[in-house]
Amino acid sequence: MAGKRHHYIPRFLQRGFLNENAKKDYTFIYLNDGAKRPSKIDNVGVEGLFYSADGETDLDDKITELESKYAQHIGKLRENPSNFISFEDIAEMIFHFEIRTNNFRRNFHSSGEIFLRQMKERFTERNVLEPILREELNNKLFNGDEVDNILIEKNIPKKKRKKLKNEMREKIGVFVDIHMEQILTTVKDAMEFNISKRFKDVVKKGHINGLTRGLNENKKVNIYKLLNYKIINTDFNILLSDSIVIFEMEGLSEFKPFYDTKDILKAIYFPVSSNVLIYAFTNEDDPKLSVLNEMSAKCSKDFFIACEDSPYFEQMQIFIGKNCQLLTESEMHTILNNVIQEKLSEI
Repeated sequence: MAGKRHHYIPRFLQRGFLNENAKKDYTFIYLNDGAKRPSKIDNVGVEGLFYSADGETDLDDKITELESKYAQHIGKLRENPSNFISFEDIAEMIFHFEIRTNNFRRNFHSSGEIFLRQMKERFTERNVLEPILREELNNKLFNGDEVDNILIEKNIPKKKRKKLKNEMREKIGVFVDIHMEQILTTVKDAMEFNISKRFKDVVKKGHINGLTRGLNENKKVNIYKLLNYKIINTDFNILLSDSIVIFEMEGLSEFKPFYDTKDILKAIYFPVSSNVLIYAFTNEDDPKLSVLNEMSAKCSKDFFIACEDSPYFEQMQIFIGKNCQLLTESEMHTILNNVIQEKLSEI
């Protein structure tokens, strides 16, 4: 993967989903806008300097090294699904693919952007921001010795200092009353600027830093190592989501593109070719093959790929993006309300 074009869905994995009748290394890509086309895998799941920030290439170099090892594992399974690969290696691969994709990064960006915009709207409501602002100004000015030191320097007698400080508190209240609308507008503009101009870069750097740390041992890898594993050969063609792996949770009807450790993990689905699937499960060996493609499409953010152009995959295409968010808007709304109520309760 060395160079400027970084594949967040590695080409060795995409090669399991090639169209036999098309030109060499061509797959079919189904996009979330309803478009579909044959595409060379060089141009699928790729972005310029995706794993590089500020000119650093360390992460890309490490991923390139890992891909060489993972490509050998996947190649063995495609040649003969009975070939043995250690559960430890599979667990490591699953975690790596779970967190390396643009699906993962864009989910954090879109979820975070929605959350920040909700936060902007709620925190810039006058009944929320005004008491917080008053409290912060009073804390800044009167909880330390700064005001007392200034009054001492001005040779203000001790008896008058308390009265002056109370008058200053009142004037702060008047100032806030007079200028609150202007303050609200300024805060909104500043928050919007940071959301629209800076947040994408912040998410990219955070993803790169997280990936760099995640290349080492991670607690989720240890969870995945304890699962049961089997290789499934399907009698139907499987699609590959742009999340690569998908997760089934206890008590949830929909699968997820990311495992939140607050959920109870039931199973993991990792397609390695159009007819070969790594299935990892906790207790019950009950793969949901009848809904696998639908769930994979729902967990896709922008697209999925498949080995053929077919009406069946066109039907799956309408599900793209239906269940790809890391947090629902209602979950974010609940979190935000809790944050605001906690902050207001401290005032």
